[in-house]
This record gives sequence, C-alpha cells and structure tokens, in this order.
Amino acid sequence: MRPKPFLTYFILCAIPLLLLAALNYWNGVRTADSTLSTIVQNDVNSLNGAVDEVLNERVHEILGFTIKGVVQKLLSQKQRNEIDPASNYEQMLDTRMRLKSAGDFSDYFQTLALFTNDRKPFCFQKGPGEWTFTNLDSANLPQPDQQVWASPGNTSSERPGTT
Repeated sequence: MRPKPFLTYFILCAIPLLLLAALNYWNGVRTADSTLSTIVQNDVNSLNGAVDEVLNERVHEILGFTIKGVVQKLLSQKQRNEIDPASNYEQMLDTRMRLKSAGDFSDYFQTLALFTNDRKPFCFQKGPGEWTFTNLDSANLPQPDQQVWASPGNTSSERPGTT
C-alpha cells in the first residue's frame, strides 16, 4: 500500500509555516520587550526627576531655615555662651517660639537637630513645632555623616545640587 501524497505534502508545507510562526513570535516578543523597556525607562527617569526635584526643594528649605536670622542669632549666642536654655525658662520659651516661627519640618523629617560648632546637638525637633533643648544626650539623636562637618556649607556662588 502506497502512502497518500496528501500527508506528505502537508508535512512539507507545515514545516516552513511553523518556522515562520516561530520567527514571527520571536520578533513580536522582542518588539514588545523593546517597547516596554522604553516605557519603563521613561517612567523611571520621570520618577528620578520628580524625586530629585523634591529633594532639591527640601535642601533649599533646610538651607533657608539655617540662614534665617533667628537660627543664626541663636547659634551665635550659644557659641558665645550668652544663653543657656536649660537654666533660663523664659529665654527657652522665647527661643522655641522663634524656632517654631522659622519653620516646621516635621512633615518631612522624623528629627531635625541643630548642632553647634563643636559638633554637639544644641536643640532638636521631633514633633510638629516642638523644639527640645533638654535631655539631648538621652534623645538618641542619629549622628550626622562625617562628610557634613567637612562640607563648606552654603555659599552664594554655588547652589546645592549643582556642580
């Protein structure tokens, strides 16, 4: 009995069609991957840009806070040992009110601490508008990175975040 030619022709025609289908599938997967990676990369770039923008805003807010007259006067008085908030309650309340009016960063940071030139904490804010001058040693304040002390600070010729 002789094999039917239909089956032979079908197999010979199906092999190239299967190869073309596999090639088309591979090409579609590659195109979809390329398109998705481009979209994802654009989304990541957009997210990075938004995060950088928010961080730059926070940097400018913090720098603005630190160069306000209230904070500069407070730290210069502390450096000259003219004030001791632990011993003078009225002066401490006045200083708290001035710092509270200078800015509140409790929405952005868990803790904000002001340090004196000798790298010791002077006061800190752990809640909305609540500046604390006492119990600084027991406050478990995180220590700043050592690079903070080596940085030149804010200068008028260079903005933070730019080179």
